[in-house]
Amino acid sequence: MNSTHLAFKTALTIALLLAASLAPEAAASPSRSLAHATPLRLEPAASPSPTLARATPLRLEPATADDLRAAAVVVSRLPSTAPVGGPVNFTWPIDQASDDLVARPAPHSAASTGHARTVDPAALRSGVTLAISSPGAFFKLSPAAREIRVTTPDGRTLRPGAGLNPVGPADDLAFTLDRDLGTGKFLLRAEADAPVRLDILERDSDLVLLIQAARDVVFVGDSLRVEARLLHRGRPVAAEQQSARLVDPDGRALTRRLTAQADGSYRVDLPVQAPAQAEPDARLWTIEVELAATIADRPVRRSATTAVAVSVPTARLTGLAHVDHHRDGLRAELELEVASDSRYAVTAVLHGRNRDGQLQPIAVGQSAAPLTPGRRHITLAFAAATIAASGMRGPFELHDLRLVDQGRMFVLHRQARALVDRSDH
Repeated sequence: MNSTHLAFKTALTIALLLAASLAPEAAASPSRSLAHATPLRLEPAASPSPTLARATPLRLEPATADDLRAAAVVVSRLPSTAPVGGPVNFTWPIDQASDDLVARPAPHSAASTGHARTVDPAALRSGVTLAISSPGAFFKLSPAAREIRVTTPDGRTLRPGAGLNPVGPADDLAFTLDRDLGTGKFLLRAEADAPVRLDILERDSDLVLLIQAARDVVFVGDSLRVEARLLHRGRPVAAEQQSARLVDPDGRALTRRLTAQADGSYRVDLPVQAPAQAEPDARLWTIEVELAATIADRPVRRSATTAVAVSVPTARLTGLAHVDHHRDGLRAELELEVASDSRYAVTAVLHGRNRDGQLQPIAVGQSAAPLTPGRRHITLAFAAATIAASGMRGPFELHDLRLVDQGRMFVLHRQARALVDRSDH
């Protein structure tokens, strides 16, 4: 990685306080939470700043299904924790050889050849079935467990050091089964005074669970689509049991059954609901999917986990913009509708056209400022010298446009292709 590209990633992380790639969320209509939100009395649309009064008025491109764009704003009860400071605006050029700029990154997916669950002491004492489909399975229990023993399908009893092979220190409670024990239903028993977390991993299994959320960011009150596939040697197989849970950072969970699709996958729409007296903060919510099946007379359980960021739309881009070309460069002023005091940051990648008319990135622009409720503006400025050095010409476009509430760590807008400068210049 070259130093220019490293500086790009470092600055992006610091300026936006955002360390992860974010996937978009469509918002064509207000979410259920917004339908009951307190209406805001906002100022009339503000005029552009005096320096851009003669700039060309434009509108953002229509949002696609993969873009994150709020239809309305909501006042947040969470305080803004952004540092005190005035507006900042800076840009830096992009290495034209860089090939890893992604305006629309894919949501995170997870794959699993094992499963995990929490077992209460009574169930653990009477016996928990381990459905082992691949020889030499690994399993781990949380420290609350003691007096661990496992009964094999043929009735033998295994104990730590006697059929259960310890992995790591003894107090880790992690073991592997001898490969010659084969597969089938094993019975795990142990004593415990508190619930025990049980993790099982079958490294060499040919049965894999794949899960993926439709996006990495969702607004509270909207729904999140999750898709799962249970694959045996790369081919989908039917599950006998299936469930998905959306767990908020405080442990509250919503469980739904998945529905089989014609292509062999499973799908569920999980409503993202916050308790009446609580509001999402910057912590991630967890998605847990579990499927059970029987493959060639072998019982199989698989579970996988991924995460999603939940935002409250404390501000939004209205879609109005003014673009000005002058000897110092190009400036794009974006109008915001702000519901809650905070420090807001906008970032975008300026693209121009090369000699063949193909779009290429020129520079990243970022601007941040403390804003109060009402109609406000943030301006992205790109220096003439940076544009000239790139060798690119117009029409210019803004890609990967993002809006972030830096005081609450909410991602409020992400648009892959946001603004096309159709002005005559």
